[in-house]
Amino acid sequence: MLKPGSLPPAEMESALVGTLRRAIKSYAHPPTTQPRPEKPATAAQIFVRLTAAVRACITLEARLAAGTAGTARAAPRHSDPRRAPLLDGFRLITKNHPDRIDLLRQATADLDEDLAADPGQERDIPEIFFAIADDLGIQIDLATLPDQYLGGPIPDPRATSPP
Repeated sequence: MLKPGSLPPAEMESALVGTLRRAIKSYAHPPTTQPRPEKPATAAQIFVRLTAAVRACITLEARLAAGTAGTARAAPRHSDPRRAPLLDGFRLITKNHPDRIDLLRQATADLDEDLAADPGQERDIPEIFFAIADDLGIQIDLATLPDQYLGGPIPDPRATSPP
């Protein structure tokens, strides 16, 4: 390793240039190595690959029989921008409920149905939120509910007095 100040500047430069040239040659012409032979597949690996291929064939056969093999897929149900805030609202209002998991599961199913029935997004978040909560019998504490679920104009947080 060359240390700064150990050689005069001209010799230091030629030593560095020589080192760089050797490095470039070693990368330009790397030593040839033989590729490692692949290990033969075990019986378990062959079985897993074969069953995956059979499952794919059965799925394709079912799609062909149903006539849906070449059709374009529908937009995913999660593409509605109202879905995430509504789910967050249901998580909030069921946070301490003893049947929280069942209520969230049912609320998610109802929400997906309502959003699919309103592709034009004509219904707003509070309307959907309170309708599903009423259907499920969930008691909502309006004092702790964020404004986006209550509806109406949202006041400016920088305002000093009510409008």
